Order: sequence, then structure tokens, then C-alpha cells
Amino acid sequence: MVALVALDAAAPRVVEIAGDRVTARSVAQTMSELTGTPFKLQFAGTTGTLSLLAKAVRRFSKTTDAAYPAWQGMQYSVSMFSGQALLRHVYNDRYGVHAWTSVREVPSPTWPASLRSNGQPSNPQRWC
Repeated sequence: MVALVALDAAAPRVVEIAGDRVTARSVAQTMSELTGTPFKLQFAGTTGTLSLLAKAVRRFSKTTDAAYPAWQGMQYSVSMFSGQALLRHVYNDRYGVHAWTSVREVPSPTWPASLRSNGQPSNPQRWC
């Protein structure tokens, strides 16, 4: 897809593509259906609270060279749940029809065979 955009002289300045668009609730439902283990949401605070916490953790963090510091995960959650990360210029069909991978298709191939029993992982929480 990136190559097609790069070769397109008429491509808009911003080209966004998106596969499945899901909610946290629908991901929990999908995982429950795939594994037979109930998944449920866990409240982590409001986006405002998480944003303040991320800023504080970032400011007072002693580790500055971590690949994924704790505050970054908090900020990611803020961006995703507040709507800041909502794609506004989606051009999925600009370069032809593509078969996108659904959320339902993603987890099962990634579980190691040693954790599977009857085609399902024995401890799905470890991998999600």
C-alpha cells in the first residue's frame, strides 16, 4: 500500500487506511467467543485522569531510554479512547480492493502451538 501511495503523483497529502474498526467492548466479546474464556473491560479512569497521570509519570520517570515507557502506554490509551486518534481521511478503496485482516483473524495464528488445546490456547490472557 505504501508503494502505491508513493507512486501516485495525485495522492492527497494525508492518506490513511484502516482495517477493522472496533471498540474495546467488541474486542473483549471476540476474544470471549474465540477462547471460551470470558473477557471483560477494566476501568482505568477517565481520559482526563489518564492524561494527567501520563504527564506526571513522564515528568518523574527516571528511565528516559526505555523503548516503551509506562507513560507512553497511558498516552496511547488517552489518544485511542478520546477520539484523538480517529482516522479522518480513510482511503481504503483508492488503490483497489484489498482483503483486510479482521480482529477475529489476528489472535489465533499468533498463539504458540504449545499453548493450544483443541485449536485454542490454554491460557489466552497471557497472550492478549
